[in-house]
This record gives sequence, structure tokens and C-alpha cells, in this order.
Amino acid sequence: SSIENFDEYQLKFYLQNQNNQFVLSQSNSKKNGFSKLNINFKDRSDADELIKQELKVLGGTIYNKNSLTFSTNTFEKPFEFSGNFSGNFKISVNKKDVDLNIKLYELLPDGKYLLLSSYIGRASYSQNPEKRKLLIPNKKANISIKNNEFVSKKIEKGSRLVTIIGVNKNPFFEINYGSGKEVSKESIEDAKEPLEIKFYNDSYIKIPISQN
Repeated sequence: SSIENFDEYQLKFYLQNQNNQFVLSQSNSKKNGFSKLNINFKDRSDADELIKQELKVLGGTIYNKNSLTFSTNTFEKPFEFSGNFSGNFKISVNKKDVDLNIKLYELLPDGKYLLLSSYIGRASYSQNPEKRKLLIPNKKANISIKNNEFVSKKIEKGSRLVTIIGVNKNPFFEINYGSGKEVSKESIEDAKEPLEIKFYNDSYIKIPISQN
């Protein structure tokens, strides 16, 4: 009934690595763990396929290269997702910056993926969009996830939520190689060693839901 009430009720899902199975779990593991992703920016062999990727609202497959795929269990009853998803990622990176790319889907009971919302953001601006703060390589940092598309959708019984979490490498975008220099002045020469990013188990996303 009002914009102010959209975030009143939220489901929290942690990014859990359970024996190399990437799970969106409503319980946080007490074990210290992480999910690791490696990106070789020097390898541009995938440039053409990245350009050809269409942002389909509904489809039978999803593009998940340069990313990790996390999924909930099947929901036993429907609920209404209304608002903007948010989150807080605990990450460590072997470079001074990284651009995160997130897509959130509903995996429908018939096996099709419905795109709900997407996010792309530069880690060095996650806490203050007006002032850049570089990451300290290999040191754990908090990255705030916000400012994505508004959603209002009934999540069906038998569906799952699936999130694709990765690093932007699309040649249509300004690529952040993580050197710490002004990104517009970076080139592929700044790629150097592959990027290694760890998403720790206490990272989470939050989904606003409507309570009747």
C-alpha cells in the first residue's frame, strides 16, 4: 500500500559453498568458507560470445561464464517478491578493484529462467558513490549491493531463485582490470595476473517480500 513498506519483510539468503555446490541458504554456515572465482582478463577469446549475449527476460538457458551460479531449494509455497533486492558481500580480491555483475532469476517449474533483476557495480564505490576507495589486495572487504531494478512478481510454488554472480568482462562496458588506476585510462596491459575473487559464506542477498 506504500513505497515505505516494501522493505518491511525480507528473506535473507547466504552464499554458501557446500562441497562445491553453490547454494542460496537461509541459514549461515558456522564454518569459515568461501566460493572462489578466477578471471583471466588477458584471454579475450570469449569477446564475440559476450557481445552476442542477449539479455532475455525468459529463456531455457542462462549465460554463466565468468561467474558462479547459486540456487535456493524449491519453494513449497508461492510468495510475492516486491521491491529491490539488496545484499552485503564479504569478498577478498588479489587486485585493488573489481566490477561485480549480478543477475537474479526465477527458475520456473517448467525449467525456464525468468530474469527478475540485475546489478553491476564497482567495488571501490560500493560504500560511497562519490568517493572511490580502493580495495586492499587479499584483504576481506564488505561490498554493499543496492541500486538495481524494482521487482514485483509472484514467485511460484515449485520455483527456485537463482543468482549469477560474476565479474564484468563484456567489451561493451568499460573493463576494470583492478590496477587501481583511473579505469578509463587502463588497458589490457594492466590485466597482468588473473583476478582471483573469494565470496565468503557470510555474504548474503536480501529479497523483499509482501506479507498479506
